[in-house]
Amino acid sequence: MAEQSFHQNGIIPDLIRDLPLYLDLLEVKYLSNVEARLGNELKPRQVQLEPQLNWNADPQEFYTVILADPDIPSREDPKEKDFKHWLVINIPGHDVKQGQAMTEYVGSAPPEKTGLHRYVFLVYRQGGTLAICEEHIDSKTLQGRPKWNVQKFADDYQLGPPVAGNFFVAEWDDYVPEVYKNIKSQCTIA
Repeated sequence: MAEQSFHQNGIIPDLIRDLPLYLDLLEVKYLSNVEARLGNELKPRQVQLEPQLNWNADPQEFYTVILADPDIPSREDPKEKDFKHWLVINIPGHDVKQGQAMTEYVGSAPPEKTGLHRYVFLVYRQGGTLAICEEHIDSKTLQGRPKWNVQKFADDYQLGPPVAGNFFVAEWDDYVPEVYKNIKSQCTIA
């Protein structure tokens, strides 16, 4: 079922080229008592706080977590269409709080009249600790989030295929303008 969901929802090839190895094992739970479940619909209000993640992690390994929306097309370069909602590297085991948040979490906020957007969580096993050439992006900053490419990032840092993944879908609702107020840019987020 998990493999079918990733293919049917176009996550492969829209976001990544390879199916996560342990797709069913990534749990994504929000404090609002909702969970991502391979494409279920969640409301932007329900996913505004950073979720708790759990996967079959080796406590001796380091991991990278990414949350991205692949549904923001770029006119300049269709390969750089992903919107980066969250990027945490050097996570020991599955203790995300102990990792290095390169891009702080921002929940879903799809623009009005753009339909459902896919919000995809991916976990990559690192080959040790990473030093990456990306600047820290706080939760109030838009710059550096749009026009990103998840697969290019994974390739650049030789992360291989993800080891776990999950996703939900969301569309604009009356809470989204509240999210936009918290971002320093006048642009909208995804």
